[in-house]
Amino acid sequence: DHVLIVAMEHIISDDRSLSIAMRDLFTAYEHIRRGCLVSLPNIPTQLLDHASHQRSSQAAWIASHGAYWTERLSGCRRLRFPRDSTADTGKDGWGAVHVHVDHHLKQRLREWCRCHRTTLVLGVLTAYAALVMRWCEADEAVIPFEIDGRIVAEVQDTIGYFAGPLYLRIGMGERDRWLDLLERVTKEHCNACEHIDFSYLTAQLPRPEIARNASFNWIPCGE
Repeated sequence: DHVLIVAMEHIISDDRSLSIAMRDLFTAYEHIRRGCLVSLPNIPTQLLDHASHQRSSQAAWIASHGAYWTERLSGCRRLRFPRDSTADTGKDGWGAVHVHVDHHLKQRLREWCRCHRTTLVLGVLTAYAALVMRWCEADEAVIPFEIDGRIVAEVQDTIGYFAGPLYLRIGMGERDRWLDLLERVTKEHCNACEHIDFSYLTAQLPRPEIARNASFNWIPCGE
């Protein structure tokens, strides 16, 4: 018996990368086992190409969009999560709670979102934002939202970090209805997307096809 341990650093790879690595590994293993030549998908764009172009265009992107992020995220307060009274007070840490959503409930949620002209993702994100703010007794929060950057076909088989977070600043009033918060989250998401893609720049930069997606140059200016 053999055990293979694969360590992949998240700073240079996203969740999809592990699936690609395992798929190619098992494909190559099967080809070798059958005595065939190893044949894997062609990779037209490497992560280095993505990183190089992003680095060369970052200054121009900050000049165009840095003011938006600086203004949008200035004055943000830290959220304080309540302490679990049943936990050991001498130790700090975190935990995870797994919530199971069955097929029937997922279909009902999807249909509800369709009726209200939104997506399932934004509907669940709104619920998450409301939960966090109610739990922390806060009327405002900055919610990081991870988006997928593998929109173009050229990077579907590339191992690398293509995902990136949008930082959504969301406020909630005591008398807000669910639909009010949903509308606010949707508007904030749309505005953030307009400032995450450097295709909105007027500067004339050489722009490969890989840059034509909504997660390119996501790094905000300021803290």
